[in-house]
Amino acid sequence: MSKGGNFLLNVGPTALGIIPKPEVDRLDTMGAWLKVNGDAIYGTTASPFTTQLSWGRCTQKPGRLYFEVFDWPADGRLFVPGVYNKPERAFILADKKRIPLKDEKDGDGIAIGLPACDPDPLSTVLQLDFAGQPVVYNPPRIESAMKIFMHTAEIAISHAKNLVTRYAVDGSPVTNESPVYSQPIRISETTTISARYFLDGHPVSEPTTVTLTKVHGQPGIDIEDASTGVQYKYYRGNWDSVPDFGGLTPERESVLPEITLPQNTARNNFGLEYTGY
Repeated sequence: MSKGGNFLLNVGPTALGIIPKPEVDRLDTMGAWLKVNGDAIYGTTASPFTTQLSWGRCTQKPGRLYFEVFDWPADGRLFVPGVYNKPERAFILADKKRIPLKDEKDGDGIAIGLPACDPDPLSTVLQLDFAGQPVVYNPPRIESAMKIFMHTAEIAISHAKNLVTRYAVDGSPVTNESPVYSQPIRISETTTISARYFLDGHPVSEPTTVTLTKVHGQPGIDIEDASTGVQYKYYRGNWDSVPDFGGLTPERESVLPEITLPQNTARNNFGLEYTGY
């Protein structure tokens, strides 16, 4: 469906051969929803959007997009990024009268006017019909070998046919005046880079933003009287995240021949800090 896979429902009976009522109720609910909105599920293919829509999912058929809206916009305005051509019509799939919804171009996408209240609290489905195929421009991909580097890093930005790729650094917005990307960018400091596709001087995709962070290794130290083994400190506590061991008092400490669990550790709620060379 939306992600290009199939969803198989399977329920199992109890030892008495009975399907539990909660499972029956759930299947009945899904069946009722599919009876109204099945066109958005059966015979569709994966979403043309490569990034997750903030308010729901998308499926498609030739010349048609279906939007399954999970989070109804409070302002009655559903923004769909990256859709270049306007649909011929848009309506709520469950609406037998097919009352058209107002839609308009808005920057790099389209905005669809919706009723104030969500008609279906499970998921209201919108159907958009296009003259020909809908044209969707996904944000460019910003790629680097790693997000953290020590000396320099190289950044590559994806291209798209017939589009201009522009980029900006250090959090600046990407505009039609931003530099045009043509070859990988090499950086030597922490950098935030954004990229966006343009067509005829106008943005047609959302921007993509990635931060690459330069880190510095700890300075070398002189070691005297080094010996084999690794020192450990054993702490007891119930933590929701890694604590600052520097502010804790270890319950015991000693030396192990290698990094392993020392004897007599608790089953749960303990921490270990190792130091070695």
